[in-house]
Amino acid sequence: MDHNSSTSNSNWRPEAWLLALFLTAVAAYWAFDWLGGGFVAEQVADRFGTMLIEKSRGRITQPAEFIAIRMREGLWFIAMAVGMIGVALLAARIVRRWCTPLWAWLPLSLIAFATVNGVIGAAGETGTYWMVLFAGSGDSKQPEFQIARILHRDSDAKEKVVILGSSQGLSEIDEPTLNRRFAPQKYFANLSYVGSHTIEFLLTEPWYGDEPPEVAICYLSELNFYTKVSGARLLPLLKVSAWPTLQELEIDRFDIGNRGINGYVASVLPAFQSRRSLEYFLFGTPAVENKIKRVQPSLKPDAESAARTKQQRDEAHAKTITRMAKTYAVNDDTEFHKTALEMFLQRAQQTGTQVVLIFGQVNPVLSQQIDPTVRRDFLDYKEILKKRFPDVLILSDELPVHPESDYHDMMHLNEEAQIRYTQSLADVLQDRLGWSPGSD
Repeated sequence: MDHNSSTSNSNWRPEAWLLALFLTAVAAYWAFDWLGGGFVAEQVADRFGTMLIEKSRGRITQPAEFIAIRMREGLWFIAMAVGMIGVALLAARIVRRWCTPLWAWLPLSLIAFATVNGVIGAAGETGTYWMVLFAGSGDSKQPEFQIARILHRDSDAKEKVVILGSSQGLSEIDEPTLNRRFAPQKYFANLSYVGSHTIEFLLTEPWYGDEPPEVAICYLSELNFYTKVSGARLLPLLKVSAWPTLQELEIDRFDIGNRGINGYVASVLPAFQSRRSLEYFLFGTPAVENKIKRVQPSLKPDAESAARTKQQRDEAHAKTITRMAKTYAVNDDTEFHKTALEMFLQRAQQTGTQVVLIFGQVNPVLSQQIDPTVRRDFLDYKEILKKRFPDVLILSDELPVHPESDYHDMMHLNEEAQIRYTQSLADVLQDRLGWSPGSD
């Protein structure tokens, strides 16, 4: 009896084991609460919930729900990955049966390629995948965006609010401060992406999930309208559903190099889309470079040498600011950025999303070097938008102006200034949109 049972088990093919694992994962996913998954999540949250809130700086507002979702998505991912691998093995078996060894490598390679992308695509819909990449990646931009996007998707708040912009959107607005003010009725997710202009507002829309947000807060400065169209964020943000948007805007008429092709390829190949984060996570190149830089020996300079070094550094800094200022201009790129923003505003009207536009600034040191016509055009455009889109809340003078001391570089605020600015923004939103502070 034992011999027959052992023989029977040994005759199981890998596909049979994968099928058993797939069915187990599916059953566990659907019976999650019945099996006590919610209870386990609550017990874990009782022990580690405070730490999760602190480590996320308030982005995680309900630890028990967060843990339960991560457990559920883990079961979902196991089922998806095992299912795709099982299908790949069956397909490979068929290929080997019908193709000669000389030519079998081609379809087998395609099967493996499709499976890897399928598994990574499924992983990309889980918060755990991006949190692991964020923890071990030297390039945190994409994982940070995806984590914010998934937390926004998972939130059960009555009203969801997204923050859009470039790295200035990340630097100016501290969404944990807003969550503490307005939770649990509202949940704020900062989906700003480093290097964004305005087309990225459109590219972000397919990442919202099933429902558009109730409110979208967009931080704008001269950076968004008066620097060149680059297409730099097509790779991490473009989805197939946004292809018509690019064609309607005719982005190809600008010199964006191979970024357009990379974006189109990445939109259908998840492994390609997240390759930079995966590369940094697996090989740690930036960390190695930083380590090398940190261990370089340095000799303590004398007073004269230190003064000369400081002078050289100040001169180089001044030249850098001058070069940066020269990249700002009113031209065809400006019209493209404005067209993209207006397309975003029109779509928001159609979906019922309340848009808040913040017309902000860059460091005054940089602003003074930029052609004055840029700032004039920027402020004139604000007035044009007020007339074209009366339902859009446009903020400028209502919010504090940043002095040079608020910045740690030409674009980004220090932490104290960010909190202060966000608190002022919360006061204005509370007043202008009739929001009430949340209560537990």
